[in-house]
Amino acid sequence: MGLVWQLSPENEVYSDHVFDLKQQGPPGCLHGGASAAVMDEVMGLTLWYSGLRVVTANLSVDYIKPVPLNQPVHIRASLTGKTEKRVLAEGRILLPDGSVAVAARGSFAVAPKFFENVEVPFFGLPD
Repeated sequence: MGLVWQLSPENEVYSDHVFDLKQQGPPGCLHGGASAAVMDEVMGLTLWYSGLRVVTANLSVDYIKPVPLNQPVHIRASLTGKTEKRVLAEGRILLPDGSVAVAARGSFAVAPKFFENVEVPFFGLPD
C-alpha cells in the first residue's frame, strides 16, 4: 500500500495517505479488509515503538463511514492500556473533514520470544 509511517513525540504512529484502486472494495471505497490490516499495522507499530514486543490477540474494527479512494486520510494509533500480559491500543482512520471513518481496538499479547532474533526494527519509520 506504500504507507509512510511517522512517529509523534507521544510515541503515536500516524500517516497521511491516499488509497487507490489497488485497495478498492465497494466501488470508489477502501476495502474493509485493507482497513483492518492498516489498523492492525498502525497499532502494532505504535506498541513496537513504545518498546513492547507483542502479537495481536484480538482486533475489533468498527466501519463507521466509507473511506473514499483518491482522497487524503489520516491514520493514527495510540497505546491505551497495559497489564503484565496484555497491551491495549486504539486506532482511527480520519476523513479530510476530521470525522472518524474507521475505529479499531486491539488487544495484544506480550510475546518477546517471537522477536528474539529480530535485528532490524520494522520498516517505515525513521530511526
